[in-house]
Amino acid sequence: MVASAGAADRELLLRYTDRMADTGRWDAALVSWNALCERRILPYEPLDRERGPWLTNGHLGRRR
Repeated sequence: MVASAGAADRELLLRYTDRMADTGRWDAALVSWNALCERRILPYEPLDRERGPWLTNGHLGRRR
């Protein structure tokens, strides 16, 4: 779904991403988050799984 998503799908996809994280499905949450970032639906850089650990703050900025 993310592959064909646009800005109108943003809220739905963010809820999906949150749900995946809430249930401990971190891989699915990360894939979804990164797809939103790569498609420029979100104004952030994709997160690099290999460079973790990473957290997001209230502004969704990456911190190490």
